[in-house]
Amino acid sequence: MGIFDIFKSKTKNENEKDYAREIANIIGCDYAEISGDYKKELIFNLYVSELKKGQEEGYTPVITATGSTLHEIIELNSEEYPAFEDYRTVILNNSFDNGIDVLNERFRELEQNMAEAEDYDIYGEYTGKINPCNYFLSIDKSDLNSDETLVLFRIPVKEPWKVFAWIPFGGWNECPDPVDMIAVCKYWYEKFGAFPAIIKSDILEMYVPEPVNNIETAFDVAKEQYGFCNDTVDQGTGTIKSLAETLVDSKIWYFWWD
Repeated sequence: MGIFDIFKSKTKNENEKDYAREIANIIGCDYAEISGDYKKELIFNLYVSELKKGQEEGYTPVITATGSTLHEIIELNSEEYPAFEDYRTVILNNSFDNGIDVLNERFRELEQNMAEAEDYDIYGEYTGKINPCNYFLSIDKSDLNSDETLVLFRIPVKEPWKVFAWIPFGGWNECPDPVDMIAVCKYWYEKFGAFPAIIKSDILEMYVPEPVNNIETAFDVAKEQYGFCNDTVDQGTGTIKSLAETLVDSKIWYFWWD
């Protein structure tokens, strides 16, 4: 089976709401539903092929789960505006050159909390085991709600960090709001070539075609990622150095906000 065989039409029941089509119409982009068993190698290869095609044709691919949750997020973010295009215009009217400042400030706040915690070393020690990740982690049918469909959106923008002006993401709990999200992703794209690839209700996965290849750089990135999404460490790897060991040679950066 070829990678594009998983782009198939899906027959919906007459009472089943077509959130994919509704969302695509609201945000103004082309899309294709993904069907099948969602094998991680196939989805990864599909994304990489679409990314290459998008760079040639002027769009950025993003895979997401369309359903009532994403639909509600879009409506809530744009309800104060006459149309979603007005919301997007306001978002894109910001300056996004402060990504590293956003990360440093968020890390400083966490560092202050760390200083108050006794006998807690967030940095930890290296284990000597490099554990790169080279396939998306959150593509699993069992993770989808009953009203959700896995969809590849073709966002009509060349700059990948701008996809969050089409798919509003962030602003709850400790997750950066969409403006800070764009700023951080712009910084990571310009420094590491990272693309926002998977956007779900509380998960972001980024694709890094040329991963960091040494533990020293990975440690610096891990500190930034901890500032960006502390749950990655606090409810994941346990320490920043353990996170760093997952970043060496890894093409996927994974973030999850509880």
